[in-house]
Amino acid sequence: RYQVSAMGTYALTDTVGVFLEGLYTRRFSHQRLAPDASFAITDAYGPGQWNDLVPASNPANPFGEHPRNPWGIAGQDVRLNRRFEESGGRLFSQAVDTYRFVLGLQGDAGSDVSWEFAYNWAQNEDTEDTSFYHRFDRWETLVNPALCAVDAACLAATAGRGHLDPFGPFGTISSAEIDYLMASSLKDVRRNDLQQYSLIFDGEFNVELGGGAVGWAAGLEHRRETARYIPDEFVAGGLTTGGAADPLRGGFSVDEAYAEALLPVTDALQVDVSLRDTRYDTSAGEKTTYRVGGLFDASASLSFRGTYSTGFRAPNIVELFGGTQTGFPIIEDPCEFYNRRSDINANIVANCIADGVPEDFEWGFQWQSAYTVEPPDSLEPEESTTWSVGAVWAPVNLAGIQLSADVWNIEVDGLIDAIPYTDLLFICMSAAERRVDPSCAFFSNGLGRDGIFPDDATATLANLGTVSTDGVDFNVDYTRGVNASWAQSIGFDAQLTFVNSYRQDYPIISSRERAGTIRNGQVYPEWKANTALTLQGSRWSATWSTRYISSMDDFLRPPELTDDAVAEPVWYQDVFANLDFWDFVTITVGIDNLTDEDPPRFHSSFNAETEPGYYDVIGRRLFTTFTMRF
Repeated sequence: RYQVSAMGTYALTDTVGVFLEGLYTRRFSHQRLAPDASFAITDAYGPGQWNDLVPASNPANPFGEHPRNPWGIAGQDVRLNRRFEESGGRLFSQAVDTYRFVLGLQGDAGSDVSWEFAYNWAQNEDTEDTSFYHRFDRWETLVNPALCAVDAACLAATAGRGHLDPFGPFGTISSAEIDYLMASSLKDVRRNDLQQYSLIFDGEFNVELGGGAVGWAAGLEHRRETARYIPDEFVAGGLTTGGAADPLRGGFSVDEAYAEALLPVTDALQVDVSLRDTRYDTSAGEKTTYRVGGLFDASASLSFRGTYSTGFRAPNIVELFGGTQTGFPIIEDPCEFYNRRSDINANIVANCIADGVPEDFEWGFQWQSAYTVEPPDSLEPEESTTWSVGAVWAPVNLAGIQLSADVWNIEVDGLIDAIPYTDLLFICMSAAERRVDPSCAFFSNGLGRDGIFPDDATATLANLGTVSTDGVDFNVDYTRGVNASWAQSIGFDAQLTFVNSYRQDYPIISSRERAGTIRNGQVYPEWKANTALTLQGSRWSATWSTRYISSMDDFLRPPELTDDAVAEPVWYQDVFANLDFWDFVTITVGIDNLTDEDPPRFHSSFNAETEPGYYDVIGRRLFTTFTMRF
């Protein structure tokens, strides 16, 4: 990452000044994913045509026209999932440019009012290059001698053999065949632009309540956001296992006005209120939200606080203009080991048998079906309500300690999403009459399955349902001086969160409690904690911090089917120290994940058998930074 920034102010008069901010950042990043494979994706070349098919005419097919098997099976096409390990893996690289420019005026309008007017322009452009996704059309040509014979590039890649042998061990596929098979120069471009004008006032009214003067702030804002996505032609056409996505171009404008006030009603009670009016030029329309909060000092040691607020989130540009998107989510198949599972009903068992799934059927890998999400006709904004009530205890006879607890509740209505594929599949397979059940209408054949295979599905992005969650936050903060020549103070801070409930209420799949569960991309621990113990001297400090995440049950796989149905609890420990020199140089040295904790495994994960976005998958690591202030 390379970054350059500049900022400054200049006084035009005694009461008016100008300010300027500029920022440019360029980021390069790279990732490697497991090698691509001839995954089982239907309709890749036409109705019912799977992209993992090896025809009987392929001489390497042991069950084909020239059988080489002990069972006497001949003339059979074969479906083969074969990772192209000879490619070395799928490679991704990004070059991201970010620009930000702010120019504004600020000043005072009398002794009690300040103002600021600013223009903000920002742009972010991400160019992503992808290598070693295989092409569906090239696979079909390479494994079919008749098609390869009329393709000069295919004949050259196979050194004149006229076919690919996908049945051999690692190294069987030559580099020339890999080059022919792979789409190794995919390029996607994403760009976001922002222009914003804002005018802000703040000050105090010449009115005093029992606790002092009334503080206030108000402002106006106009914002214009645009976005563009230019997918590679192979991505736009859905010609690789990377999925499919339509080009995107769109934007919106929004005007907002807000006002807020802090009312010191008495020396012991203060109330804050705020109001915001927002007007979009999209289906989000106009919405007014508000917040009311209060703080009451019951004694010198004990205070009570509470808030109630409303909010909303307008559909973003991708949700409004993103077009059709096709991906391949991992699936928990209810018919896998249906005769052993404790999480299915009799209808699922009967439907699995009717579809020809044998007892003790096992995929042996995580199945992925094509799931297409189509753009909505219209979207309403998500709306929310939030309230919290808490207390703060800072005993006057125990200097340096503060304890607090807050009970909170959040509810979001009209959540924008598409129903997860696995949830649709479970509900459809639970139906007594699949042909008429609404959940099965999402699937291509209205049954949820094509024989033993989970069927492809199509849904529409929509205001899906309601999410509600509640819990308690605890905080402990303690600081005291140290009577030593080498140290001045010691401090301890701890934040603890308990999630009592995290409930999703969606149509079709009804209500589900998610607190204490985990699945790919969705992590909901009941307990989380962060602590920090710091010892500080005149020119140094040393900190030991910890992070705790409680255990979670795999939401999709019951324990009788796997040894990793629970993501075990994790307690990370980090240490670091700062040392100051000459008042302008600071050196920091530290160790993250001091005890080298492994991330927990759970079955319904997708990447690295865990959740890399939530857990530490790197392990113990040393870092140092050098900072100089001018």
